[in-house]
Amino acid sequence: TSGQKINHSKRAFIPGKKANLIAHRIKSITGLSMKNLPITYLGAPLYKGRKMKHLFAELIDKVCFKISGWKHVHISHGSRLQLIKSVLAAMPIYLMQVLDPPIRIIQKLEQLFARYFWGTTEA
Repeated sequence: TSGQKINHSKRAFIPGKKANLIAHRIKSITGLSMKNLPITYLGAPLYKGRKMKHLFAELIDKVCFKISGWKHVHISHGSRLQLIKSVLAAMPIYLMQVLDPPIRIIQKLEQLFARYFWGTTEA
């Protein structure tokens, strides 16, 4: 055996809208917690309905955090371009393979990359 154990605090299920009574039975029998959408699973938001900008806020925050760590480092434009290509552009790859983010999210990422490249910080 691998020795891996189930993390009981992360076990959960998402019931349907009309399955309230059954969901409470499942919860009492199994000890699983109930959650509602949206949730994050393997780093990607799971949701039902329209794509909403706030579901991708974590990705934008991660990119902003990474850029803020580099803000005071004085490097050439070529080095900045390399950081954008190798680090920043790689951050959303998994999420974009799993989901089709709204165009505003893609535009925001491009804007953040451009501002870092040119050394501007105004909003």
